[in-house]
Amino acid sequence: MAEETRSSGLLKLPNELLIKIVDLATETGSGLGGIDFALAKSLTLVSRRLRDITIPRLYERIPIGNLPGYHGPVDPKHSHALSAPRTAKLLGLVENDPSLQRLCRWLHIDMRDIWAREEIEAQYPTLTDKMKLIIDVISVFPKTRKFEIVGRIDDSSETLTPAWDIVCAAGRHLPDLEYVVLAHCCAASPAQMREPRFSSLTSLELFDLPGGPADLKHFLHGPKLERFAFRLHHPDDEDYVDRGGGPWSLPHVISLLESQEESLRFLRIGTFYNAETELCGSNLAKFTALQELHLVICDLANLTGHDEMFAAPHLRKLTWELHVDDHVTPGGFSRDDEACVRTLIQTAAAWKLSLREIEIVFQPKRWWEEEKEWPWDTMRVLEAEGQEVGIHVTWDEPDEMFDLEEE
Repeated sequence: MAEETRSSGLLKLPNELLIKIVDLATETGSGLGGIDFALAKSLTLVSRRLRDITIPRLYERIPIGNLPGYHGPVDPKHSHALSAPRTAKLLGLVENDPSLQRLCRWLHIDMRDIWAREEIEAQYPTLTDKMKLIIDVISVFPKTRKFEIVGRIDDSSETLTPAWDIVCAAGRHLPDLEYVVLAHCCAASPAQMREPRFSSLTSLELFDLPGGPADLKHFLHGPKLERFAFRLHHPDDEDYVDRGGGPWSLPHVISLLESQEESLRFLRIGTFYNAETELCGSNLAKFTALQELHLVICDLANLTGHDEMFAAPHLRKLTWELHVDDHVTPGGFSRDDEACVRTLIQTAAAWKLSLREIEIVFQPKRWWEEEKEWPWDTMRVLEAEGQEVGIHVTWDEPDEMFDLEEE
């Protein structure tokens, strides 16, 4: 075997090529750090050189938790998320080999139905036991740059707050974090909500995060963000308000970003349910570094008359994402929406704005009853009108085109 290894043509390649080959061979295509662990571990046994190349690949991205909605036995070759036994084994390996502690760059933790299978319950009978294991893993990877956590999607503080304990642990143990994504996490109290400290962040994404504007202000105090994404947690829900959430408006969020005016390059704001009122007064003119603005709103018509939203001096791209609940049919892109896109194009040209691209994110579903029209011809007309003034209009056509009458 050693003789074959020495004569292998593959191993005569430079490291730059070998690294790319190993990456391609072990990549599964999953967005969650998808790696073929069985193949990667096999490569570590081929030669010392391949081992040195592959080991960092094994530990660079670590996803922990169940595959959503899956309760059967997990094949290690196809699972992208570590089960409890594999997480415990990982912890033991890293504790016994400190050189591995510097390898992790990305931790993803999925709390949805976390390790719910019977054999796991026998070893980790309480949620507290499971949380301790996860926090122990966080503590041994201090060089992590990106941290993501998806909490339990329900209204029970018993299941939501443990996720926040993990967020606080990340704030304590991961001093070099640059990118944090928090979804469906709930603090037990306002004081705990303000506990995490992420002073080195450049990117922050907060989705369905209970709390009020003061809590968001806490997160934005200190770091100089280049990227910020935010989506409300059921702002029309009375229970949400009782837990301290709201009131929110887009101008309010923008005012809280005042400390980021000179650094923010990308801004994504999620759904506001009373967009026509809440857009009033939104002004991005002071955001001198902003290049991309991504809005998720129900009706583009609400942007009419709010041209100051696009006054950032270096804004190059506007993405408008139609609210999926209101636009599930092919006809969800209305004539009013078409007129608003046309107005945006004309305004950008008349004001000599830096805007050069308008992206329309529109993904209709196939289950509808009433007859609707496809808007793709309309999109192409808008594309042609944009080209005349130097603005590129893009949209996402469906993967499979079909004749509406045949449905």
